[in-house]
Amino acid sequence: MKKVIKVFSFMLMTFLFFGVINVNATEYEDNLIKRIAPDGENAILKTVKPTSRDESDMMLTSLFDKLISEPGYLVSGYCEEEDLTNCTVSISDVREGGTFSQTYNIRVTYDEPSNLSVIDDYKSKIKTFNSNDLSTYYHVEDLGLINYYMTSVKSELWNPSAGARALKYSNEIIKLTNGSNISFSLDVRAGDQAPVYMHESAFGGMNIYYNDYCYGSTEQGVHFRRVLYIPENIEDTTEAYMVAAKARIDEYLGADNGITITYGGLLSTLVEVTEEYGTFYYTDSTVNNEDTDGNYYIFTIKGKEYRFYIMKGTAEQLTPPEYLGSELATNVRITSNNSSVPLDTSLTVKTVVNDGIKNALGTNDYKAFDIRLYSNGKGAFIETLDNGKFLVKIPFPIEYEGKKLVIYYINSNNETVKHDVTIENGFASFETNHFSTYILTPLSNVAGIENPQTGDSLLLYVALGTMSLIGLVGCRLFINKKKAFN
Repeated sequence: MKKVIKVFSFMLMTFLFFGVINVNATEYEDNLIKRIAPDGENAILKTVKPTSRDESDMMLTSLFDKLISEPGYLVSGYCEEEDLTNCTVSISDVREGGTFSQTYNIRVTYDEPSNLSVIDDYKSKIKTFNSNDLSTYYHVEDLGLINYYMTSVKSELWNPSAGARALKYSNEIIKLTNGSNISFSLDVRAGDQAPVYMHESAFGGMNIYYNDYCYGSTEQGVHFRRVLYIPENIEDTTEAYMVAAKARIDEYLGADNGITITYGGLLSTLVEVTEEYGTFYYTDSTVNNEDTDGNYYIFTIKGKEYRFYIMKGTAEQLTPPEYLGSELATNVRITSNNSSVPLDTSLTVKTVVNDGIKNALGTNDYKAFDIRLYSNGKGAFIETLDNGKFLVKIPFPIEYEGKKLVIYYINSNNETVKHDVTIENGFASFETNHFSTYILTPLSNVAGIENPQTGDSLLLYVALGTMSLIGLVGCRLFINKKKAFN
């Protein structure tokens, strides 16, 4: 299957590069090139300049496709070897019945980003890729894969941009980037996907982005390793395996998740299956069948069936995934163990200075951050959690050394709402269930702000009320005693 797809991709690319003819170009289609080059001839790309023809082919194809952003149209690009600025763009309508194909010659100017050494450091740690070796792909497995299936609107890797989204669900990528707001594109050109497989994979040119700039390109792939781990002490029966697997999913997602697990069959029936196009192995080459119970299981997730391994795992493999987000410029960090947070969620943070905050607090001695989370899988902002909390960490300002700090946000009624702050390991930390503009300031600056929505204020009011009542009772007793004496 994979070889067939590779050959098809090569033939298609060859046609686009060397044999494209102009067919039925509508005015709308012929103007697609202006999304790349507004005058039809010159393009300015926010990217590092490629260092080789191979890199330019991968990078520009992805960049051009992102600029076109037109479902059903295949976009490819390449540049002459001399200086990689004289380039060709090929656009083709690959929908059923589509006939439009066109090539354009353009000149590219590279608007290169300022040097950010941390991006170069991440780039140096990316795996060396081999399309025939699944161990060199980035893997998504266990509850991380369940999170992907549950939180992605379109989960199949052949869907546009699904490959890039899937990369962000990989625990390997999360660790590599420390959950930072670096993003990826994956121009999927080949891979494996079919209901009979125990895995799913896709690969192509991968671009690395930060702050809307592309920092380079390399060939890379993503591999769905459909394995769910269970504790070592589980009885070796299919029923016990299914119960243990469902218990882990329910503990992670909650009991009303809708996922069902049924017995599929023997793994031996999926090895060396002969079909019209040859002999195929439907099992996952990265899984040693001797480490399994010899069976596969059907997981039904959001109405779709997937073939899974259920295997006994180590303590590390049994650890549920945790969302980690970090913003490179401000070093603000966010974590959450709530399973409803998609693992691909990107964090953006903007520093805020305005008169509204100054007037609300009565001081301009503050640090304010507009914090937002966005999931490409959901195609939406993650604004609030119905159950659970986010832990937010803001770098501790050195000028606040020795001061007691507090976090405020200003709600829609222009009221200040307080969050307690913990100072630890160079960060000011607080918990919240939603995102807004948060203001860090010394408590001494805002001591007069009333905050009826916090427990601290409620206790203060109770204490004052109690003291007042005691005072009134004492005065009354004193008056009564004085009357009796007289």
